[in-house]
Amino acid sequence: MRANDPVSRYMSQPVLTIDPRETIDDALRIFTTHSIHHLPVVVGRRVVGVLSSCDTARFKLSSHAARSTVDMIMRTPAISVPERETLQRAAELMAVNGIHSLPVVNFDAELVGIVTTTDLMRCCLDPQPEVATADNDRLRQYPLAEERVAPAIAAARVAVNTRHDPKDIAATLLSMRQQVQSLQDVVFAAKRYLNAGQDDQLHAALAKAIDRAERFDEATRQPRVLGLS
Repeated sequence: MRANDPVSRYMSQPVLTIDPRETIDDALRIFTTHSIHHLPVVVGRRVVGVLSSCDTARFKLSSHAARSTVDMIMRTPAISVPERETLQRAAELMAVNGIHSLPVVNFDAELVGIVTTTDLMRCCLDPQPEVATADNDRLRQYPLAEERVAPAIAAARVAVNTRHDPKDIAATLLSMRQQVQSLQDVVFAAKRYLNAGQDDQLHAALAKAIDRAERFDEATRQPRVLGLS
């Protein structure tokens, strides 16, 4: 996956939708029947809003209004992206606007798909094809099992503490070890978040893990969304 890949390559389709005149109970039935968290609200093929499962459930719990309709609680205007828009731009729009889904539209502004934060994270977590190199072949002879890593890390700490590290090899190893651990925390939190169906507490844990990971190269980091470079 690349940041400049079009969202059409990763969007979900066909898309379940709902009419703004449908009832909240109708929306709840769709959310409970299907494993989704967002519903584009459409008139014809045009997106007029977005409805989330969380907003729908909260409204239902707090209101006893009979025949309440979707247009009462849908988020409008809907932020959407063209099908040729990049994943990077889609991720930026979600982050800036604090949303978790983007309807994808064609040249005529008609709904053709939907892309969510879950889709983006699944893309980021998918392993990239490995390019065969001589270095890779040599590294396979030295698997990074903890029993092999621990002595190297301990020796690196001694070298750094005694300043017997003229080429900063030990310091580089320790820094890379910290980065790997922080990224492992991100992957672990992201997988828990995906498996739990976007739980709010796991969302916060994932955000904290990403923040810790980003601090390691804060001085040189260019603005980008993690995993989409």
